[in-house]
Amino acid sequence: MRLRSFLLFGLTSLLVIVVSGCPDGVPCDFPVRCFESCGGPELSACGVCPAGTRSFSSCVDLGASDAGVSDAGSDASVDASVADAGPLDAALVCARPGYPASSAATADERAAVEAAAADFLASTGVTVGLSATTAAVTDFSAPFPIALDAGITEPCARALAGVQAFLAVRAALMRLPTDLVMRACSYDALTDSEIVRLHGGTYAGRSLLGADNDLVVHVTRSGTIRYWGGDYLPVANRLIPAPCLAADALERSLVGASLGYTRFAACVVGAPGSVVITASDTCTAGPSSLYVDAGGLIHIARQVEVLLDPAHVSSAEIGSDLFCCAGGSLAGCVGSYLIVDEVDGAVLQQLPRCITC
Repeated sequence: MRLRSFLLFGLTSLLVIVVSGCPDGVPCDFPVRCFESCGGPELSACGVCPAGTRSFSSCVDLGASDAGVSDAGSDASVDASVADAGPLDAALVCARPGYPASSAATADERAAVEAAAADFLASTGVTVGLSATTAAVTDFSAPFPIALDAGITEPCARALAGVQAFLAVRAALMRLPTDLVMRACSYDALTDSEIVRLHGGTYAGRSLLGADNDLVVHVTRSGTIRYWGGDYLPVANRLIPAPCLAADALERSLVGASLGYTRFAACVVGAPGSVVITASDTCTAGPSSLYVDAGGLIHIARQVEVLLDPAHVSSAEIGSDLFCCAGGSLAGCVGSYLIVDEVDGAVLQQLPRCITC
């Protein structure tokens, strides 16, 4: 049973910054710059600026004074007057030291998981394999029993409840979101097992973009987990930084960026191309979420649907994987999804709106 995963917001030692606003010798995940007054002496703090002081972002207003600066209370927000200069300009003055964070497990996190694995071994005789990078569970050495509620008569519901109870009891080991849901369930007569597939889950209210927690668990009707596999992002108690760009600013920041596409002719792949996003196109940001990039760094991001204005659509886009139209109209059906970082406005990934062939 193999299980790949990423650990939520693991900080590498190179990205940990100690500032005077934290107790001596204690690392600060989120140092901020604060001022007694805009233009006055600077001091450092951890997380938020102390009462009676101003954050760096609230003072960056092209020469604003105390009388003309909106004080939102911390470096977590960008003053509206700064944002007026442009969404990317606003992002530049919104500091997030150590962002994006590495998914590598800290020493404390690994020690806690190893202790949980040792307890599991002592209780069941089953060895737990751990990822060398994230300390996530990678395998179990043998099947192991779980408790099934005899009062639940529907087999899939009974198996699901048993898995959920196991996850709750072994939360320190498995570190899964508590709001996973059942995607599908089927009975395997050969092994007398319910094959339960779980997915979803959120982290401090944020779901995952570009990937999904996806677990397959075989639960025998006698009450044994005999197979466990899939991908999931473990939960960890880490700071999720506040965005620098609001949804509307993120949408505006995409003007001038490009959508890539691949041309198709009778489902035969053709040459790649791209089209520049203009102000006449429609960009609609989804909810604030989490995104794990190819290097294992975790971003706060939004999935933005980009739909080209019909007047902006040429034969090249019509003959490409941007084309998702069912009828004769080009309105609201030619485009793609972009995953955009809420801190610096970077486009992290492009996802298709439909499967062309």
